[in-house]
Amino acid sequence: MIPERRVFTMAQKHIVTCRACGNQFDTFRGGYYNSNARLYTCRRCGRRMDGPARGIRIGMRQTVVGMVLKLLFGALFLAVSCDTSGDWDWAYFFICVIFGGALILWAVLPWVKARQEQAALFLQDSENQAIEAVEKKKAASSYAPRVCPGCGATGTGKVCEYCGTRLR
Repeated sequence: MIPERRVFTMAQKHIVTCRACGNQFDTFRGGYYNSNARLYTCRRCGRRMDGPARGIRIGMRQTVVGMVLKLLFGALFLAVSCDTSGDWDWAYFFICVIFGGALILWAVLPWVKARQEQAALFLQDSENQAIEAVEKKKAASSYAPRVCPGCGATGTGKVCEYCGTRLR
């Protein structure tokens, strides 16, 4: 029996089904989210839609290869900026640090923004579900018939209509 290999990725996967074509996709890789209907749309179907039906765009706006290349070139610029011979050219140093830092930020910020969007959508969904659960519970409890412990009559309010005791 071969043991199962675990693959650790940078982000947790959130696999959802596209409402248009039915394909499953990872929301971190991209797509669209309609918060009113709580439905997801993949990138391919989202490009064909327009207006509010499409929803807001989610996920990273760059490929993983692009992100890695930007990180590598940014690190290369930062490494080149440090001169070990002791003869410093300050203009060269500042230009390399600025370009290297900009490339690294350009690679990391979309990833951070995608994580924040995903967390905000998760919180919004969980809050909406909690509010709906409370509303359903209120609606069910206010209209459900209750039994009076004193006389045995059923009623829908909080107090028995016949004997005046509190209903359970």
